[in-house]
Amino acid sequence: MIQRDYILRVIEQAIQAITAAISFRIRGDADSALRIIELAKDQVLGPWRQVLERLAVGSALELLGPGEAPRARAYALLLAEESEIHALKGDGLAEPCRRRALEVYAACSLAGLVLDQRDLERIGLLRSRGCAPLLVAYEGELDRILSGEQPNPEGH
Repeated sequence: MIQRDYILRVIEQAIQAITAAISFRIRGDADSALRIIELAKDQVLGPWRQVLERLAVGSALELLGPGEAPRARAYALLLAEESEIHALKGDGLAEPCRRRALEVYAACSLAGLVLDQRDLERIGLLRSRGCAPLLVAYEGELDRILSGEQPNPEGH
């Protein structure tokens, strides 16, 4: 119960940061928006930030354990907003952020986390903006969840 409450607080922090970052982005202050996202990544991921940012997503989630998938989902939310900010800046970093967000969403789903309708809409938006091809397993998982197909209990 304590772990669940903590994860809910972490997700709430991410949502508050995204709300503030969107406000700055809409006003055209991309640098302030990025600072908020960076601070939120530190808050949401804590000491796991370097692990999630440096390892392949699937490997990082395995190290974190299944109880941390909601934290990784919050990270995907932050990456999705970060991609929007980089698109505003036109600095070429939007696509890598979109790609990483999609990888994290797919890995979370493969780890058993059920994504909600807002996640599915965000995934659809991220995909519509384009990015380099993902691993086949991640592409397949995103296709599956967007189609509404149920997971295969023997390994998706």
